[in-house]
Amino acid sequence: MYVIQNGTLVSAEKTWRADLAVEGGKITAIAPKIPISPGDQAVDASGCLVFPGFIDPHTHLDMDSGVTVTADDFLSGTLAALCGGTTTVIDFATQDRGMGLGQALDLWHKKAEGRSSCNYAFHMAITDWNENTRRELRDMVSAGVTSLKVYLAYDALRVDDGQLLDILGECQSLGLQIGCHCENGDVVNLLQKRELSKGNRGPTAHPLSRPPEAEAEAILKVQQATADAIKLINIAAPSEGVIKIKALEAFQKAADGRATKIIIPSELQSIAGLAAAAKTVFDTEDPKAIPAKTPPKP
Repeated sequence: MYVIQNGTLVSAEKTWRADLAVEGGKITAIAPKIPISPGDQAVDASGCLVFPGFIDPHTHLDMDSGVTVTADDFLSGTLAALCGGTTTVIDFATQDRGMGLGQALDLWHKKAEGRSSCNYAFHMAITDWNENTRRELRDMVSAGVTSLKVYLAYDALRVDDGQLLDILGECQSLGLQIGCHCENGDVVNLLQKRELSKGNRGPTAHPLSRPPEAEAEAILKVQQATADAIKLINIAAPSEGVIKIKALEAFQKAADGRATKIIIPSELQSIAGLAAAAKTVFDTEDPKAIPAKTPPKP
């Protein structure tokens, strides 16, 4: 048994001074003072905060986006997670075009099994919506998947407006939550080409090619699709969420949705701060020489 002594424990409700015992991977005791028995291992946490393991609900490990493959796989990514106190990740098992959902889930299990250093679970990302994918949704529920994701950007990943509407209806009937990557993919593609034609390949081109309006418009599209699902399919509003709100305009669209009772839980990111400061941060003769830093989540 491990006994963490003399630390300040942190929970969702309070912080307090106590000892904590762990055995078999579970917390077995919390008390002002826990005696040490033969065979126990004591850890002195004096002056330290003792947190529960963090959960990162949004990771992309060993994922092929059609343009590149993410830098970290389950081996390196989960080791880094543990070093930062994250003990569970929820990754996106991502369907390739022409692949079934079951195949994608099996592939992600193979990527993680024997390589992950922490607990893991999966969202399911739909990129190829067809009748077979529709049938497989029930299998995903049986396999323990409770949340899906769709993209409105990235050519190898995104669904069209009609597919979005159809997917929302299916998710409601199965009680699945769905997250949407909200950007106008056509606008982003055009602006990326413009920046590349100017020779802008550094980090300064990223916010310029993904303006707030492109995100806000996509959030509005999700709201409208949800409203249409209610009217056309005669169902209750699906439980959908917007992934990674980056801009103030986009946040306002999500807030407007709440006002109209279309609830959009949203994962906020402070990329808008990067966009606002981009000209100042990267206004040099060689912006490619400046390392890009992702701002922390608020």
